[in-house]
Amino acid sequence: VIIIPPACQYPEMTSCRITSTEVSVTSDGFSKTTWQYKTDITVSENLWGQLEVYQLEEHSGSNEGPFLKEEQELFYELAQRLGKAVEKRLQHAELIEAKEDAEIASRSKSRFLAAMSHEIRTPMNIILGMAEILSDTKLTEVQTRYTQSINCSGKALLSLINDILDLSKIEAGQIILE
Repeated sequence: VIIIPPACQYPEMTSCRITSTEVSVTSDGFSKTTWQYKTDITVSENLWGQLEVYQLEEHSGSNEGPFLKEEQELFYELAQRLGKAVEKRLQHAELIEAKEDAEIASRSKSRFLAAMSHEIRTPMNIILGMAEILSDTKLTEVQTRYTQSINCSGKALLSLINDILDLSKIEAGQIILE
């Protein structure tokens, strides 16, 4: 695995490890030494892991330690970018999971609406049938108005139930066009 930036002063003498609770990745020929630089990798302001960079040999002539200040800044920036990449990956996974959950909920809703529409439509047809039979009998003027009101309201309700059933069939992909 190549994770040592070529901008390092001595890339061939540098070893690197990225660790977290989920993963541990090391550079080729990884070796832990006392000459090191460590920085945290944060995801959504929480500690996710750590970037560790080791110098395999001590280099004289630098008063900044085994890594130049520019190298330390580079490693810090690399850790920050790793954290952002992990955060984006986690957010993407959450979005996919939320989308799948929404699709399952939508299918469940459609099945429920189809079942309930059917279960409500059957008794509604019975009510309309009985109102029609009742209207064929000898009724007073008031009873005739009541029967007409039952019949008119029942037809409106049955139309609404049929529309809901059609909509649920469309959502469930079960409608057949003629």
